[in-house]
Amino acid sequence: MIYDDFLIDTPDEVNHPVIDEQKSAVITNAVEVIETKQKVRSIGDVRKAVFDTAMYYASVVRERKEDNRHWAISRFNKMLNIPVRSPYCSSFGLYCWKANGISIPGVNGLAYSWRKKSKLVWHRGLLHIDDKLWPRVQVFDAVVFTWSHVGFVAPDNREGQVATYSLNGVITIEANTTGGVKGRVQGVYYPVRRNMNYIFGIYDHFSGLYIPGL
Repeated sequence: MIYDDFLIDTPDEVNHPVIDEQKSAVITNAVEVIETKQKVRSIGDVRKAVFDTAMYYASVVRERKEDNRHWAISRFNKMLNIPVRSPYCSSFGLYCWKANGISIPGVNGLAYSWRKKSKLVWHRGLLHIDDKLWPRVQVFDAVVFTWSHVGFVAPDNREGQVATYSLNGVITIEANTTGGVKGRVQGVYYPVRRNMNYIFGIYDHFSGLYIPGL
């Protein structure tokens, strides 16, 4: 028989051609699985998976009475152990990362908690400069606004993996907002087009994290 640990030979299996062939097949399959997992869990694929999670909630989360009441909002806030009817723009983003196996350290239910100098990839001081920092902005980077609100950089289509932005504005996916549309109830919305004048900074909390499997 082959033991569970197929790398350990037992006395009656040494130099056994059939056993050796089976071991080789198992090892080959294991390597293929590892390589496939690494390919699927590339940094870009993880960001796309997080965006896909967010897109699901963009299709379902609509408040009825502007009171932060919805089963999904409760889910976002319970993850942070905060009252279920608390503001949820930040907990929404954290939930989408967490649902894909990524914990973002040092961030909580407050929008401004995403403001970390070490994570800054764009700030409003560069508003009118054709700078080289723009290529660093990526899907689901945190967009902290000049008021107490945070959204997340999004592509310009549901399948895209490339963030859409220019000196004129950025496309986001956001929670606890009307997306700037009058008469619309609060919820999770995509696409939201935000003028750069209203953005304090854009922050990348994902790059540089140790992610098992990457």
